[in-house]
Amino acid sequence: MAIKGFDDETQVRLYTTHRPQPPDGLIRRIIRLLPSNKKFGVDVGCGSGQLTAKIAMHFDKFVGIDASEAQIEAAKSIYGQERDYLEFKVGLETMEGVENNAVDLIAVSSAIHWFDVDAFHEAAAAKLKSGGVLAIVGYAKPYHDDVELNAELQKLWSAIIKHAHPLTKHVFAEYATLALPPRDAFKDVIEIKPRDKHVTIFDGSLMDVIKFTKTLDTYNRVVQDVGKAEAEGILAAFESRVKEILNCDENKSNEEIPFRMQLDWFGRIAKRV
Repeated sequence: MAIKGFDDETQVRLYTTHRPQPPDGLIRRIIRLLPSNKKFGVDVGCGSGQLTAKIAMHFDKFVGIDASEAQIEAAKSIYGQERDYLEFKVGLETMEGVENNAVDLIAVSSAIHWFDVDAFHEAAAAKLKSGGVLAIVGYAKPYHDDVELNAELQKLWSAIIKHAHPLTKHVFAEYATLALPPRDAFKDVIEIKPRDKHVTIFDGSLMDVIKFTKTLDTYNRVVQDVGKAEAEGILAAFESRVKEILNCDENKSNEEIPFRMQLDWFGRIAKRV
């Protein structure tokens, strides 16, 4: 599960401020499937804790696990100070140290494509109680409601995904290419599609879009492949075109330019037999 780059100090800082929060409707959809006496949940590949913090409040005890020590330290500093029900710790997708047959929910947000999926499914089957829920979610490429601005956003996206890690293909396929949870251990698989309209809205600035882009492993691979200057040039071309469409003064800062980016979520949810 450990991927080089997620421990980078700048990357971690951007994660804490510009990774998307999962939408409330998606959280509610997951929670409704759980028994009323839910006690214990785990978020695997939790990063800096965006999903963990939103869903943990529904449990007596919740643990966020990530292979990156830097991400875990960031999550602790933001979310773990005054929440005695919430713990963050370094670990892998096999969830060593989590008791078998003890977990009501295992959640994964935008991380399973980095896992050994078979090992994760085996561990999830062992850790979950009968009737417990496995929720695997992620988000699709960003978009804008304005046709011209969306066209530029898609050009930016196309420019960077050419450099994507091979495992990221599962994200582009909305996890349809990942192995399903084994049928002998899981039932009632629900597919979540972008058309279900679980949406995160970034009602921020052009700078927020740039910083979100820089959180992506794919963007960091652009930097590795062609160098920082060319990668920054791709972003600069996007910025320039957005300013042109909005008829902005070229001297206006990116922080002053509003930009409403949206992300649709997808995934699958299953119950332990």
